[in-house]
Amino acid sequence: MIRNLLFLSAIVVILFSCNYEKTFEAIEVDGKFSIEVPDYLNKCNDLSDEAIFQYKNKYRSFYVIVFEEEKRDNPLKQFALNTVEELAKMLVDSTISKPENINLNGTKGIQHITTGKLDVKFVYYIHSFVESEKARYKIVLWTLDEKKATHLKDFDYIINSFKEL
Repeated sequence: MIRNLLFLSAIVVILFSCNYEKTFEAIEVDGKFSIEVPDYLNKCNDLSDEAIFQYKNKYRSFYVIVFEEEKRDNPLKQFALNTVEELAKMLVDSTISKPENINLNGTKGIQHITTGKLDVKFVYYIHSFVESEKARYKIVLWTLDEKKATHLKDFDYIINSFKEL
């Protein structure tokens, strides 16, 4: 009986001591923008040759990239749609959400959610497109669809932390 009580007490202590509290770190990129990422993501350079910001956690299936582009004559809404349609062509059973207007710390933009099957797994993407006086930015976050619920809060935090400098 005493052994069982000690065993249960040890389990409770272990469970409560494993309570991980993540923190977010603001990363400034070339004096152009800042964005906050959780401490479980690591800087990388293997997600895209063109992205100026790349962080990931392969084991959590959590990825973030940011692209910077020159402002163009075509409307941001059309640029965003063209971009997500290109991605959707690479996916099986893809869906693209209707565009949602967003405002990231004073920078207006558009957001799309794209889902579909890549190889054998369903993937969930959030594309946020913002345009300022200086440039256009494309913020892309993705994870496996089965992990979406776990990551949505952090996805929203990261996207809403974007600030042009």
